[in-house]
Amino acid sequence: MSTLTIIISLIILAVYIFLLVAKQNNKSNPKTNGMLMVVQGALWTVIAVSNWAENTVVNRSGYIIVIVLSFICGIRELIKQQ
Repeated sequence: MSTLTIIISLIILAVYIFLLVAKQNNKSNPKTNGMLMVVQGALWTVIAVSNWAENTVVNRSGYIIVIVLSFICGIRELIKQQ
C-alpha cells in the first residue's frame, strides 16, 4: 500500500470516527447519518482500490455492492433531511 493511500485512509477514518461520535450525540439527525454513510462508502472505496489486484471476482463484487449501497443510503438520508 502506498503512503498516499495510507494517509487518505487515515483521514477518512478520522472523519468516520468523528461522525460516529456525533451520531451518538444526535441519534435522529439524518444529516449526520447521511454523511456517515457517504464517508463509509469512501472508506470502502479506498480499501477496495488498495486491495483490488489481490482479490477474486467474488470479493470485488462484494466491495462494489457495499460501496454502492453505502453511497445510495447516504445520499437518500441527505435528500430526506432537506
